[in-house]
Amino acid sequence: MDQPAVGPTSSNPDATKRLGWPRTLRARLALSHALVLLLALVLALILSGAVLVREGRRAQVEQMEGLAVPLMVEVAVLGHHPRLAPGIRDRIGAELLGRQAAELGVRLLLLDGDGQVLVDTAPGDELLAIGRRLDGYASTIARLEAAAVEGRTIAREVVPPGRDDADPFPGQQVVLAADPLPAPTVLAVVAPSERPGVIGRLAFGFGLILVASLGLAAAAAIAVSRRIAAPVTALAAAADAMAVGNLEQRVAGEGADEVGQLVSRFNAMSRRIAAVDHSQRRLLANVAHELRTPLTSVQGYARALRDGVTRTPDERERALRMVEAEAGRMGRLVTGLLELARFESGQTTLDRRPVAVDEAFAAVRARFAPHAEEAGVDLQASAPPGLALLADRDRLAQVLGNLVDNALRHTPAGGEVRLAARSEEAGSVEVTVRDSGTGIGGDRLEHLFEPFRRGPAAREGDGAGLGLAIAREIVAAHGGSIGIESTLGRGTTVTVALPAAL
Repeated sequence: MDQPAVGPTSSNPDATKRLGWPRTLRARLALSHALVLLLALVLALILSGAVLVREGRRAQVEQMEGLAVPLMVEVAVLGHHPRLAPGIRDRIGAELLGRQAAELGVRLLLLDGDGQVLVDTAPGDELLAIGRRLDGYASTIARLEAAAVEGRTIAREVVPPGRDDADPFPGQQVVLAADPLPAPTVLAVVAPSERPGVIGRLAFGFGLILVASLGLAAAAAIAVSRRIAAPVTALAAAADAMAVGNLEQRVAGEGADEVGQLVSRFNAMSRRIAAVDHSQRRLLANVAHELRTPLTSVQGYARALRDGVTRTPDERERALRMVEAEAGRMGRLVTGLLELARFESGQTTLDRRPVAVDEAFAAVRARFAPHAEEAGVDLQASAPPGLALLADRDRLAQVLGNLVDNALRHTPAGGEVRLAARSEEAGSVEVTVRDSGTGIGGDRLEHLFEPFRRGPAAREGDGAGLGLAIAREIVAAHGGSIGIESTLGRGTTVTVALPAAL
């Protein structure tokens, strides 16, 4: 059968090529990180610029408030100078405010108590008509004059930018200051609507930051993507190795994150697949070994019968009996293998009904009593009355028969085999088969439930070693458990836990 090609796949490769999207995971991760970081940086710079502009305007207003007081003092002193004529004072005041406005980068207006413009430092195209009354500030001017007179100090107030046509300074910050002297004068400090020099400097600095950050982000993205993609690349290589038959693979990078968990599960899967493959190979080898001996015998006796080596009727009868026995042995082996395969694949159906434990024990004891008597082994069984299991009666008899048969075969004359049962609190019944036989030591114990595993005292003809493996599958199909304890020279105890009949 053709093997599927191993390699990267895409649901729409043509679209990927058209979009220019990288084909490798490492390149995709690097590009994704770079794009995300670029978006984050652009947003951060935009928000930072907005915050800086806002804070700059706030600082500008605070500066205007700070400038309003000393400028108002200068205007007040000049306006009430006793030795200067009014015309000269107005001219000097206009020149003074013009120089101050040029140095401070603001627009200054001098208003009388009614809000009429006396002086304006704006250029000619923005100059308000001298004598124009700023009605939009009338209420604010009246409030400031009252506050200045009451507090006997210079009063000031920030006027937020206006948006209507009546506002002479739309979109600009204005600070008004009034003095408490007679014939009060009001000073208006107006901030320019735009500061292109500041915005330009901010844009240049932010551009440098963006370029430098992108360089660092690209380097970090490449390093991070390489680290993330390394286990995935190793997984792909390991999968390719498994595809050509090297089943047991181990990939470095196990951890608590998603990629680490993927690596851990891949390693576990690889171990299980390798173990299953090893088990299958061992099973095939064992089957071949178990079949080889009876097949050799059958072939030998068949050849002897054909060649006339067996001349007497007794010899022919003996040869035929051996052929029949070996054929039966092979038949039992095949039957056991098929039964084990059905249980392992979940194809066996159980007819679970309440089964009285004492009745099951009595049937097993009656079945094996002649064998026990012949072997000189005391076979006993005891169970509390009324104790019942929820099990398939025939399969339960198969498990108990297998365990008792193993116990009798490994118990010398004068020994004993005992069956016992008790109810457990967890809604199960514990059945034990204990013998005083030879016992099992070493590492054989943990492999006894594997197919073709037999005890150390097993003899030729004792079976293929499928009994305990089938018993384990039957117990597992009932939702129970089976375990074994043994001490070399002191005997073995097999414990089976099965659901109780409620």
